[in-house]
Amino acid sequence: MYAPTCAEIYDELLQSFADLSCDVCALEALYRCRMALPAFATRAALAEELRRTRDFLEQHARDTETAGRHLLDCLAADAGMKKEPSQNGSF
Repeated sequence: MYAPTCAEIYDELLQSFADLSCDVCALEALYRCRMALPAFATRAALAEELRRTRDFLEQHARDTETAGRHLLDCLAADAGMKKEPSQNGSF
C-alpha cells in the first residue's frame, strides 16, 4: 500500500486550497451573471442556488480538513509523537 510523503500531502492540501479559491471566484462570477436574470430574484430559485453552493463549499471544507488532518498525523508520526486524545477523538 502506498503511503504518501508529508510533502505530497502538503502539496495536496495546498492544491485543495487553490481549488477552493478558484471555485469561489467562479461562483462569484456566476452569481453576478445570474443576479441580472429576473428569475434569479425569486425566492425558490435563490434558495436552490444557496443550497447548491452550501453543499459545494461544505464538500471543499471536508476535503481540505481530511488532507490537513492526514498531514498532521504524518508529521506527528515522523516526529515520533503519540496522538493525544481530545474531546472529540480527533488529533
